[in-house]
Amino acid sequence: MVPNGLTIIESPYAGELERNRIYLGRAIRHAISLGEVPFASHGFFTWVFDDRDPASRKLGIQLGYYFWPHAEKVVFYMDYGESNGMEQARHRLEKYFPDMKTAHRRIGRND
Repeated sequence: MVPNGLTIIESPYAGELERNRIYLGRAIRHAISLGEVPFASHGFFTWVFDDRDPASRKLGIQLGYYFWPHAEKVVFYMDYGESNGMEQARHRLEKYFPDMKTAHRRIGRND
């Protein structure tokens, strides 16, 4: 398999953590199955920062945005709706990366 390029993954995280972590893993595997190289900052930086602390959460989000200029596309996984973080990402995308490829995907809710 030849990867198609870096794909930013946006999916819900805060709130129902266990459900959302499982869903994120499924979204990442789905992107890989399509030949993409996925990156989900909310699945990476939450291992380092406390997502419950507003300053840590903000820093993790800001660090995640550093990957965006290198991405081929941003994909929103929508089976659980659009979270506040996903909405922020969408607004940032529209403002700073209006020509970036985007996709909205559904892979079904967790069993």
